[in-house]
Amino acid sequence: MLTLLGPNLPETRAAADEARAVFERVAARPYLERLDATIDAARTAGRAPPIVAAESAAELA
Repeated sequence: MLTLLGPNLPETRAAADEARAVFERVAARPYLERLDATIDAARTAGRAPPIVAAESAAELA
């Protein structure tokens, strides 16, 4: 969704945030890396707000 629609839609951003929480919870590093790369590419192009990462696993529960 993020790749196809871009990071500017609230629904896309919410889906990316939810995906991040799931990927972090199940330690899916390849998917986290892909998500980060997609968001970084959008941010570099000036289309995405900065990411606010969770400080600990407790914040993800």
